[in-house]
Amino acid sequence: MEAKVSLSVPGITSKDQRPTVLKTLTLAMIKDDLYPPSSWTHVFTDGSADGAVRNGGSGIYIRFTDGERQSLAVPGGKLCSSFRAEVLAIKTAADFLSSCDKPPGSISIFTDSMSTLQTLESTDPDPLIQTLKASLNTLTVRTATTLQWVPAHVGLPGNEQADRLAKEGSQLTQPSNPASYEETKTLVRSKFRADLVAQNGGYRTDQDPIRKLKRNQQTLIFRLRTGYCGLRAHLKRIGIIDTALCECGQADQTPSHMLQDCLSHEARRREQRPDGTDLRNKLWGTADELRRTASFAASLGERL
Repeated sequence: MEAKVSLSVPGITSKDQRPTVLKTLTLAMIKDDLYPPSSWTHVFTDGSADGAVRNGGSGIYIRFTDGERQSLAVPGGKLCSSFRAEVLAIKTAADFLSSCDKPPGSISIFTDSMSTLQTLESTDPDPLIQTLKASLNTLTVRTATTLQWVPAHVGLPGNEQADRLAKEGSQLTQPSNPASYEETKTLVRSKFRADLVAQNGGYRTDQDPIRKLKRNQQTLIFRLRTGYCGLRAHLKRIGIIDTALCECGQADQTPSHMLQDCLSHEARRREQRPDGTDLRNKLWGTADELRRTASFAASLGERL
């Protein structure tokens, strides 16, 4: 028998409904409609992978049918993705209940991670998912089990407890876990966003003038901001060429060098900005400044 997966809550049509409405409908489902606590063991799980170092933590809060509670906080690992922490939380809960002497009745596992539940319904070959499925299969031999999505951050008591436990888990000594390709991409994106916020005083997408530029201009500015482009410094970093030195022979060919210092483009820089300006203004200034920078970059003939 396989675990049942439910991705909806009766009455909830959108996550944008008011938090009080989301909470009321979810509690009605849990307590009165589908999972009455007299016959269902309630399990709330959560995963945390916040902070610059990305240490992970998994939290599990269990309420048995007789009212007894069990709290578990476990480390998710170094450089942990939120997805891994969520999967580990559900797996830890399943393993604990499979080995528990206490009769659990039917089991409902509540999680706010829609992506984890959707992946469970897929044929994803990821070893992480396969180990979770194996743990759930072992649990369902013992008792009927349902994995139920619930909305996040609306004040559900069990969900709040699991969130607190997950944060506790992230503070524990962390094991080193192998990361899949998809996890690595997620970690790189998260690290970039965190660095962007740290370097730019609380970066917000909706306030970035880059959104006013044309698509090709946005691409140029983004590549210059990050350094992930066709300039020699990046190509050397990823092993495509042997030297990062600019053709002018003065310094590595970085976005900063090209925009501010390269002697080969000095005349073009003075023509466009006779009075000059700093690098931050060129890459983070007004929409007009960004357009001028994109125009300058496009005129260089370099493969950006």
